[in-house]
Amino acid sequence: MKTYALDLPFHIYGYVDKQFLTNEAEVGVEPAVWFGLLTPANRALGLTVMLECGAVYRGLPPHAWMFDPEAPEVSLAECQAWDCFGGAAQLIEYQYLRELPVKVIATAQAGSYLFTLEWAEDGFSRYPGQTKCFHAIELEQGTLTFQPNNHLLWHESSFTRPHVPTWLRRSLTVYGVEGWPDGKDDNKKPCE
Repeated sequence: MKTYALDLPFHIYGYVDKQFLTNEAEVGVEPAVWFGLLTPANRALGLTVMLECGAVYRGLPPHAWMFDPEAPEVSLAECQAWDCFGGAAQLIEYQYLRELPVKVIATAQAGSYLFTLEWAEDGFSRYPGQTKCFHAIELEQGTLTFQPNNHLLWHESSFTRPHVPTWLRRSLTVYGVEGWPDGKDDNKKPCE
């Protein structure tokens, strides 16, 4: 079953920029609880929140959300690397990444991990060179960003020695065990 409305692994307290709630008629912030996520194809993610007044509001773009009411204003492009891929998706909180410090490579902004959005049943996810997930990151500046693996460097003090690797490349190979043709042109390799 495909779903475009997802339940967060846990609810998150924060604030919504009132401009997004009032078609820019009011400024300021509204306390809110973020509990859901919409993943419409070829659009920005949509946050589903409950406002302090008790109203539920859905479809807020990521740059409408902040963890700190004094957070700087950011653009949508800073908050989400790509539009949604469509198809089905699920949210996972990877225990190993839980609350690990992470840095967004392009902006050098630091933050901490919240959860991961994993895509399925779309053309991008079926092709190894295009498949991506989005990690939800709470940035130290108080804003939210959704970034794929290749935009992030993680810090796990007992293991990582952070530096930007120049030798990593995306995988372009599909692997299978049974009945796969042996040939270099189709990038499918059997186990040997």
